[in-house]
Amino acid sequence: MDKNAFSAGDLRDSASVVSPFIEPAERVLRALGSTRHGLGAAEAGRRLAAVGANVLPETPPPSAFTVFVRQFASPFIYVLLLAAGLALLLKEWADAGFIGVVVVLNAAIGTLQEARAERSAHALRQMMTTTARVVRDGDLAEVDAAELVPGDIVVLASGDKVPADLRLLDGQDLQIDESLLTGESLPVVKDARAVLPADAALAERTNMAFAGAFVNRGRGEGVVVATGLSVQIGVLASELAATAQQEPPLVMRMRRFTHWVAAVMVVVAATFAALEAARGTRLSQVALIAIALAVSAIPEGLPVALTVALAIATRKMAQRHVIVRRMAAVEALGSCTTIATDKTGTVTVNELTATDVVLPGGSLWRVTGAGAAPEGELIPAQSGDAVRRDDVVALARAGALCNEAALIRGDSNWATHGDAVDASLLVLAHKLGITRADALAEAPQVAHLPFESDPDIAAK
Repeated sequence: MDKNAFSAGDLRDSASVVSPFIEPAERVLRALGSTRHGLGAAEAGRRLAAVGANVLPETPPPSAFTVFVRQFASPFIYVLLLAAGLALLLKEWADAGFIGVVVVLNAAIGTLQEARAERSAHALRQMMTTTARVVRDGDLAEVDAAELVPGDIVVLASGDKVPADLRLLDGQDLQIDESLLTGESLPVVKDARAVLPADAALAERTNMAFAGAFVNRGRGEGVVVATGLSVQIGVLASELAATAQQEPPLVMRMRRFTHWVAAVMVVVAATFAALEAARGTRLSQVALIAIALAVSAIPEGLPVALTVALAIATRKMAQRHVIVRRMAAVEALGSCTTIATDKTGTVTVNELTATDVVLPGGSLWRVTGAGAAPEGELIPAQSGDAVRRDDVVALARAGALCNEAALIRGDSNWATHGDAVDASLLVLAHKLGITRADALAEAPQVAHLPFESDPDIAAK
């Protein structure tokens, strides 16, 4: 094996195995100093101390003072501040005070809105904790995903979120949704036995499972080969962080408007100054008239009007469960006239809904409701079919029992994990008052025979 590919002697280097997909699984295990029995608790602790937590670094939130000062970083605010200074020179205390109040009020509204959005985003990050099932000292344990280290053996099942980059060791009909990384809406069928060429693209690495992806169906086991910023999603995050961000359309338009206002002010003030000078007015008086004209021409209320409008739009977005951290982003979103997308499956909610049930003999039932929420009714297409309702209930119970998906109730909505077809069957069962837990209590599971699409494996 190429020693440059795996630096097993250096734990920090082994936290980011360069090309684990080009080697057999057993060689990857040896390179990481691990076995299929997993790491010992002491060794895992030592590696965690050396490598660090399996988390992406977070930029500390800005202080309230920083957010407040940032509200003044606008060309139009600069013009207003200049106008306030000129008003003070003219001893126009009322004008200077009014402009000062406008600028401070504008900054206060922006600070309040951004601070509220930052708190909401922080609360969401605190809620989004991920756990992982790992093999430690030969036993299966559940740990915080942040505690994973290179060499850990992770067990995956339908509905799981992959907690780190893994080189798969085993898999039974394992299909993983990697649209977060590749943009492909269809799940990828994994093959732990595959050994791939070095130039295999990310979407073609069928013997790997990447952090952030979701297991649609099946089961699998893999060894952690990368954690923290070394995972593929971390590399992507680093590249995005290094990319210069384009200014929102509103900021660009405000800059152009400011330049236009400043140019008009200079031309008009210079014209009036020239006329007054030609009439023999003292130079000091001419300067005062020019400055007063420039100050009066500035629309002081415009920044506050814009900020209030953006704050209202931001609040409406929040009512639709969208957190906007910078108010200018609302206007940027509203300025979009065309959205080009690669695959429909990556922008839809990826949900299926059971809308019809057909029994042997042609009995047809309609199911109302859509999406993950188990809200709806079972309606027979013909009045004579109503006598077969018990058959529909038995069918729904079977669909809930032979199922690897999960239906989760949140504070204000329902969510599903796992294969979309399995999830739709769970929702159908819930609509009929059947939960998988209750069904399992009546008919306990005694064995698991995973569906295997590979005929060679299925025959074994």
